[in-house]
Amino acid sequence: MRWLGIPTATFVDINGVPKLVHDIKPIETFPSISVISRNAAEDFDEIASRDVVYGSGGESNSYKLDEANIVDLFDNLLNYDTLSRVKVPR
Repeated sequence: MRWLGIPTATFVDINGVPKLVHDIKPIETFPSISVISRNAAEDFDEIASRDVVYGSGGESNSYKLDEANIVDLFDNLLNYDTLSRVKVPR
């Protein structure tokens, strides 16, 4: 439901072929972000539930970690294990 009103976007790929992408949205910006360390064994749910992040029950806010780190994740082919530092939006 979050992306229901987002229109279709068109772009030309590297081979010059026009592509149509549905339900695309701009990368979200956050007014306040801190950076914390992460070991490779931790997933974003565990980080979100840390007391210094969102506290107990914070797993429901782990999507914010994905959105704040989306560029780094795509740069690393969505391999979370490569992220040693995580941006945390407040």
